[in-house]
Amino acid sequence: TEAGRKWITELIGKVFPTHTEYSLSDHENVPNPEVKRYTLGYVPEGFSIEVEEYDELDCFLVYMNEDGLFFRLHVIGPSGVVQVDTENVDSREQVFINGEQAELVTKNIVTSIVWSTDEVMFFLDGSIDKTELIRIANNIQ
Repeated sequence: TEAGRKWITELIGKVFPTHTEYSLSDHENVPNPEVKRYTLGYVPEGFSIEVEEYDELDCFLVYMNEDGLFFRLHVIGPSGVVQVDTENVDSREQVFINGEQAELVTKNIVTSIVWSTDEVMFFLDGSIDKTELIRIANNIQ
């Protein structure tokens, strides 16, 4: 399954070169390959959790409010890959999340932040203000 997923991911990258791929460079030497349960130390007022999924290598959380605004956190284990649509973006910048360098991309109404630690990658995106998204990212526990 993992080999098939990797092949499909590489194929998408070749067919759609407008996406930027992020992955841990040497997932073979990751000190702890398991993704732990993550929680958010800060959730903007009015947002509630809609989806909460965990398995041994991934964590996926979705929050929404009554106005239809959303944000999603996807914590990806060592062999995972994140692709972000970087064609015709409104803005692209480097930011720091808990001391780690991150890529912040805004396209249309969605802002995405991608960063990693030694063990996992984080992908946080949403239709909320980028300042709020950065605050959420800095409060992941």
